[in-house]
Amino acid sequence: MIATQTPPRTLVVCPHCDAVHRMVTVRQGARVGCHRCGCTLCSETRLPLQALLASTIAALMFFAIANLTPLLTFELAGERRPAPLWAGVTAVWTAGEPMMAMIAGLTTLVFPFISLCLLLYALLPLAFGPPAPGYRRVLSALRWLRPWSLLEVFFLGVLVALVKLTDVATVVLGPGLIAIVALSLLMVRLGSFDLALLWDHAPPVAR
Repeated sequence: MIATQTPPRTLVVCPHCDAVHRMVTVRQGARVGCHRCGCTLCSETRLPLQALLASTIAALMFFAIANLTPLLTFELAGERRPAPLWAGVTAVWTAGEPMMAMIAGLTTLVFPFISLCLLLYALLPLAFGPPAPGYRRVLSALRWLRPWSLLEVFFLGVLVALVKLTDVATVVLGPGLIAIVALSLLMVRLGSFDLALLWDHAPPVAR
C-alpha cells in the first residue's frame, strides 16, 4: 500500500449545478460565485486554525450552559418554570407533536453538538501536528451536517415567543439566553468558514 500526496486543489465544483471552475487567488473577505447559478463557491474568511479551535471550544461551552441553565423563567400565578434549551423540544413533544419534536431536537441539539464535536476532533490535532485518524471522513460528515444545524432559527423562535409571552406571564431572562446568543453568533461564524480549506490539510491517500 503506497501513500500518495494529495495534489493542490486546482478545480472547484459547484455543489448546486456541478459547474467546474478553476481555482484563483481571492483577496481577503471576497466572495466567489458560480458563473452558472450564482451559488457561493468560496467566501474567503481565512482564520488561523487556533482561532477556529478557540471558537469551537467556546461554542461547546456555551452549548453546555444553554442546556444546563434556564434561557427564560416563566412566572404565572405564583409558579416558576425555568426553561433551558432542551425544554422547547420536550414542550413540543408533550403538546402532541412527536415528529416536530424529533426534528427540532435533531436540528437544534443533536446535529449542532455533533458538528461541534467533529470540528473539535478535526482542529485540535491540526493545531499541534498532523491530522487525526479518519480526518477525511470527519470532513465529509461535517459537510453533510452543516445544512441541518438550525440553532440560529430556534433562537429566532425564542425571541418571537418571548415577545408574545410577556403579555400573559412574567418572563425573567436567564444566563442560558446569553449563552444561546453567543452560541448562535459562533455557529454563524463557524458555518461561514469555507470547509474546503480544511481539505488542504488532509493526509496523503493510501493506494
